[in-house]
Amino acid sequence: MSIRKRPSKKTKSGYTYQVYFPYVNASGEHCIYRKGGFADKKTAQEFETLKKNEIISYGMLYVEADKTLNDCFEEALALAKDTYAKATYTYYVETYKIHVKEQIGKRKIISLTYKDLQQRINDPSHSYAIAKNIKKVLILAYKYAFKQGIIKENIVRLTTLTLPNTEDKEARNITEEKINLVCEEIVKESIHTPKYRDINWINRNYVIAIQIGKYTGLRVSEALALEKSDFDFENNTINICKRLEYHGNKKEDLYVVDTLKTKNSKAVIPLVKPLKDIMIEWFEVTPFDIVVSDDNGNYVAPSTMNNRFQLIGHKLGFRFTYHMLRHYYSSHLLESGLDPEIRMNLLRHSTLDTTSKYTHMDLKQKQEAANKAFNK
Repeated sequence: MSIRKRPSKKTKSGYTYQVYFPYVNASGEHCIYRKGGFADKKTAQEFETLKKNEIISYGMLYVEADKTLNDCFEEALALAKDTYAKATYTYYVETYKIHVKEQIGKRKIISLTYKDLQQRINDPSHSYAIAKNIKKVLILAYKYAFKQGIIKENIVRLTTLTLPNTEDKEARNITEEKINLVCEEIVKESIHTPKYRDINWINRNYVIAIQIGKYTGLRVSEALALEKSDFDFENNTINICKRLEYHGNKKEDLYVVDTLKTKNSKAVIPLVKPLKDIMIEWFEVTPFDIVVSDDNGNYVAPSTMNNRFQLIGHKLGFRFTYHMLRHYYSSHLLESGLDPEIRMNLLRHSTLDTTSKYTHMDLKQKQEAANKAFNK
């Protein structure tokens, strides 16, 4: 029997009704559902029908939980923490803390509506980029809540970004002429800047970092982790096998790790002739193993370097960040007429959608493609 009559001293009639039935959950596990305290059999039967319909509709039972959105986000993040790079984890935490936690995070997740989420994501004070990141952290919380049976529907999937997309692709691109202007300005500033440690040496390293980004498209964390031993001048290759872990760390606490952004990020890439010539000359000058270093041979903090780049860009009348060099590299490959598959391999992109579309390229093919683009 799915409806059971149970003795109770708390009711006038001396008994209550309990809903009790077996079911198979979405994972194929055999379970028992029970809930008591119903004053009459009819109410218990109506509730039983409701719960069985949930199994038919959603493949699981809806859990009566008082969890807030904050609870769900924190539990979801704790489970996923080891799967995220430190930078991604830190960014998720900060985004949620600033834009969600106090605004709607204290409400029970089952009480939040599509309208609540849509308004929070598309608050007029947000930029398009912020709105997109708010949606990402909400998706994390709602996926967890749905899998736990706390909510019946993942309503975040229904939300849309209605703010104007001001992420101008042209603004992220940079020309070779502007790159050269930045390098020239860095050298000028080193001549006229008052001596603090060895500004001239540090700025020369910044120029080397720019040249590496220009000819390889490396991410800043990868470029600043390079050591001399990663360059093979005989085979014309660079071994990308580590990155600088800098998010949330002070300069003296910077260190390298061998886990890169994606599985395709770790690779041996072509060393094109223009960069090879620059690096051979540089290696004769620098006494340090770290290719881009401060005057003590320590790692350079990306934030410090990018701050300098932004100031120089402002002085020259255009925006400049290190990541724009990756866009330059990608654009240059495109302008050189390279096949999309080749460009994807050279950029070392890797996602669930793209990895199945692109085949493996051997080192020789990569070298030929990169040389075609940069060796005039």
